[in-house]
Amino acid sequence: MSYLTISYTHKNTDIDTREKLAFGSDELKNSFTSELLTQDYIQEVMLTSTCNRVELFMFVKDIKQAISFAIGGLSRHSNISYEVLFSRANVYEKQDAIYHMFVVASSLDSLIVGETQIIGQIKDAYKFSVEHDKCDKNITLAINYALRCATAVRNATSLGEGQVSVASAAVAMAKDIFKTTKPQAAVVGAGKMSQIAMRHLLKNGFDIKIINRNYTNATNLKAMIIDEKPRYEENIAIEKFENLHELLGSAELLFTATASTDTIIKAQHIQPSNTTRYWFDMAVPRDIDRVDMANLHIYAVDDLKAQIDENIALRQSKAKQGYKIVKDMQKEFYRCLEETKLQPIIKHLHQKAQAIIDKKLTSAIGKKFIDKKQEANTKKLCQTVVAQLLHDPTVHLKSNTKELDYEQISQCFINSFKLN
Repeated sequence: MSYLTISYTHKNTDIDTREKLAFGSDELKNSFTSELLTQDYIQEVMLTSTCNRVELFMFVKDIKQAISFAIGGLSRHSNISYEVLFSRANVYEKQDAIYHMFVVASSLDSLIVGETQIIGQIKDAYKFSVEHDKCDKNITLAINYALRCATAVRNATSLGEGQVSVASAAVAMAKDIFKTTKPQAAVVGAGKMSQIAMRHLLKNGFDIKIINRNYTNATNLKAMIIDEKPRYEENIAIEKFENLHELLGSAELLFTATASTDTIIKAQHIQPSNTTRYWFDMAVPRDIDRVDMANLHIYAVDDLKAQIDENIALRQSKAKQGYKIVKDMQKEFYRCLEETKLQPIIKHLHQKAQAIIDKKLTSAIGKKFIDKKQEANTKKLCQTVVAQLLHDPTVHLKSNTKELDYEQISQCFINSFKLN
């Protein structure tokens, strides 16, 4: 049994590929992961699908078969050929899969190193997996350690100081463009990415207009932000979604981040304008059709590279420290994993000892060697002696998982104590 990760991110795929691979609904996620689990060589699965990554984290019996079946499923889902997906995939096996999960959770593999969204996205992916019976103790143990690792990296390196994300990078670029004047920014969507963008826009002096299909959600979002910072009440307006297309001609600054599986601003809705417009499409799949038009600048996730590169340069030294923490945590995880594997042997050892105590005690009472009234005290004494006798071998068994192979250790104890 082994851990396995199949990864598609900003590092090995372009935004067009990631759009096709993305899972836009819980129904799609549930259907796809259920399909994977129909194969007896795939035991557990967790799917992470974000704007910058689609990753399968699995616990499998047969790595080769699992890779082939999973990529085949992704090919059918995305309508991208198996050969293309196979050639582009980053595949991590066994300890490398754990290392990669810890690196991702610690935001060292993110488009913007140190961004804080990824940990929430992993928690959401794990929660979905648990609630839909897609994972069990093996992925649970790995995720618990990944979260511990992320906390250790954040505390030791300060990589998580300040909210750093695709949304904050987009706002930073907008701030550089509008150095003197600050137009009202239209924000389409009410999810986490939109919320981050709104907070950064308000912090940097921009007024915002919230546009969302669900007017109630937009109203609730405005109330939430005002509850956090009452001074922003007059800086936030709400516009009905049906008026979006009318606003496009005059929208100097626009941010979109919806969960739509199709573009919501289509080419036919975008008309030429004398107003110079800067639009930031933070969604994957994208919210805005690609349009080549004078005075219109549309930035997708991958277009934020300059801002991202600057971030990486500033955080490089801190990231090195983070990788060391990840490596140490990976070693600790595997020590824990080996101890977990050995628990059945230790339990079996104690159960056999208890069975011997019960058998010998019954025989001794039957032969009048021990008074029946002393049975409880005698049993307790025997259990104490056995516990003390087994203490040193048990400690030795656990401590030597660092140097010895688990199979060798377990077989040695099974043969020595006849635990079959």
